[in-house]
Amino acid sequence: MSNRTLWFLIIFWFIAGSFLFYQYFFVFKLVSLTVNSNVENYTVELNNLKASKKIECVQKVCHIAEISPFEYNIKITKDDYKTYLNKIDLSSNETLNVNLEKNVVLEKIEINNPQNISEQADKRTRQEIIDEINKRKETYKIINIEDIWEFIFKKNLWKLDLYLTDNKIWTFELVKPEDISIKLVYSAKDYIVLSIWNKKYFINYNFFDVRIIDLNIDIAYVKKSFDNFTYQIVTDKWTFIYSLWDNSLEYFSKFSDFIILDKFLYIALIKNNDITRKKNFWFENKPWDLIVYFDEKTWEKILIKETNIQIEKLLYEENDIIVLDINGSKYKLKNFN
Repeated sequence: MSNRTLWFLIIFWFIAGSFLFYQYFFVFKLVSLTVNSNVENYTVELNNLKASKKIECVQKVCHIAEISPFEYNIKITKDDYKTYLNKIDLSSNETLNVNLEKNVVLEKIEINNPQNISEQADKRTRQEIIDEINKRKETYKIINIEDIWEFIFKKNLWKLDLYLTDNKIWTFELVKPEDISIKLVYSAKDYIVLSIWNKKYFINYNFFDVRIIDLNIDIAYVKKSFDNFTYQIVTDKWTFIYSLWDNSLEYFSKFSDFIILDKFLYIALIKNNDITRKKNFWFENKPWDLIVYFDEKTWEKILIKETNIQIEKLLYEENDIIVLDINGSKYKLKNFN
């Protein structure tokens, strides 16, 4: 047999083999894939060196036909969800069950501070500045909060009168200036917590509503809860739920900081150094700050977000979960529900 004939036979069988290979794997022996997902409107991509396929799935159950029988890299995507990546052998018809997880993110919020007192001072007249100096000479103590609110204490014999600017709020017992402090109530309009020595007062300074809180330890911060009558008082040791309805305090030990979504349902913070709570909720292998969903009734717990942001507190503002870090930066928790 001549070399020419041999080369002709080689080329012929190569072409014939390629044709038969194509017919078998791409025409005759096609398989299907059924994807069962927990969500609708997602995208499935199948890829390898020999073939690729991309399908938009509208329903949770998605049937993909006419697939060549190879091993594929499969990618399933949906906006606001984590991408599913895996390998799948499609040598025969297959069914794939997929549970897509939400991609929870902390979106930074740019904070625009309103015009503060020092900025307003630049616009005062000479006489207004003189009046301000005289007013300060008459005061016992001034507490300026965030350069916006100015609370003034004036001595009145053996009592102290509290003013917000020029409006008198209430009269209290006389103590040393260093024994007076005020904290704003987060996410609540018109409320402050006043500490006068070892006494605590919950005050609505617009309606002159003053209530004594039965608490004699230092308060770290106070925030509004899920309604206008429930507040959380966080101390260095414990957290309390305070009710305006009956002026009661309820001790809460499960988390140092949390948001009450509904009765028995919480979004809670477990800080990176809170080893005890991480053990209690089986998150001891997680090194960073954790945001957790917790159902007190069933003890269901879901890790919503693990972050290297050092979180100071969680707030509930206009139906959003807001995260404040130790540097004062503010984030919105997105896609968690």
